[in-house]
Amino acid sequence: LGAGTGIVGLSAAAMGADVTLTDRQELLPLLRKNIAVNALRERADALALEWGCDETIEALGRNVEFDLIVGSDLLYAPHSFSELLETIVRLSTPAHTEVLLAYPTRYTEDIFLEQASDYFDEIECIEVEPTIYVSRLKRRALS
Repeated sequence: LGAGTGIVGLSAAAMGADVTLTDRQELLPLLRKNIAVNALRERADALALEWGCDETIEALGRNVEFDLIVGSDLLYAPHSFSELLETIVRLSTPAHTEVLLAYPTRYTEDIFLEQASDYFDEIECIEVEPTIYVSRLKRRALS
């Protein structure tokens, strides 16, 4: 989610993962160029995703089950947390999908993680560098 230049997803694709990079429509040409330049067309694709947008969520999630959803530096704007969480929940599969979120301390991340606790269990949260954290979540099974 929010792939930017695609460095995380491209790295995963280079290591053998099948990857779907997502960001806003206007960033897709850059993502697709970076996929091509790195000869990763067999492993990576770039698609538009607007958080909370039914059309882009449905197009992305159609006929696919994501093992892992990765987001880097997404927890900066509490006003968008409901759309972000809705998107992650709709793209994840209960009892299957894990979510990896990396973020710097902004003192807003706890708001999102508390909201996410309705759907996800936090498996771990580690400080990878001073004030940089990674939270690993697992979609809870439906009861």
